[in-house]
Amino acid sequence: MNMKTIALQSCTHPIDGTLTLPGSKSITNRALLLAALARGRSQLRGFLKSDDSIAFMTSLKSLGVVFEERGTELIVEGQGKLTSSDTVWCQDAGTAARFLLAACSAFPGKFIVDGTARLRERPLSDLVVVLRELGA
Repeated sequence: MNMKTIALQSCTHPIDGTLTLPGSKSITNRALLLAALARGRSQLRGFLKSDDSIAFMTSLKSLGVVFEERGTELIVEGQGKLTSSDTVWCQDAGTAARFLLAACSAFPGKFIVDGTARLRERPLSDLVVVLRELGA
């Protein structure tokens, strides 16, 4: 392997610029939850539109969160809370189910988090046990 050494100098002033990263399912899902739990309007740019993030958005909509897509930007109207729902349908999205089990347990009301047969096979029982021990 031929490696070339590149010398870099330390930056002596603040860096001011914009960096555009490709969308990430992991970051998108975390940003969706944070924006949903925040009060007011959040703007997500560069979010990844995937089966999992769409399932997560659908789940959050059933909990009272409002979304508006504007091209590559997603506007999220967070209420600072999640509103009780008959069923929070997570499809196959394990991240959505895990995050929403924990998030819903922080708010009053009855929440049923469910999904496809495949999601029901996923190991979620440890999380449920811990949440119950904490009073959920």
